[in-house]
Amino acid sequence: TLNHIIEEGERKGQSVALWLASTSKGRALLAHGNPSLGSQITTETLNHMIEEGPIKGASVALWLTGSPEGQALLGHNDYELGKKISEETLNYIIPEGKEKGKTIAEILARTVKGKEILERRNTFLGVGSMFTKPRGTPSSAYTPR
Repeated sequence: TLNHIIEEGERKGQSVALWLASTSKGRALLAHGNPSLGSQITTETLNHMIEEGPIKGASVALWLTGSPEGQALLGHNDYELGKKISEETLNYIIPEGKEKGKTIAEILARTVKGKEILERRNTFLGVGSMFTKPRGTPSSAYTPR
């Protein structure tokens, strides 16, 4: 199924959702239909990190945050999927690839849609805004969380 995480073998830790999220054609399939296939991705599958092998550090969340169509999927239906990204996943330091050393939060913060996803997620969790300074705080004293 979409959310089944393979437990053994060469593809250990991977899922159909991960494979689909990793390509533009796959992301198009996830966005297709009503409700979309992507809306069926569980919190566990979205946040599951590959622990070893050639795609160590990859996750459905990482693949979706790295593309406009993936971010659109995270923002679909009042940011339903974007709200499921865990704090640990947002702050995970990517160990390999072109985004090595960055976090998913940093990748999202590079785009308007990504910032909206972060804002909605934080509002949903009651954390507050990452991008606006608290009232009465001078601009020079403000640093993003």
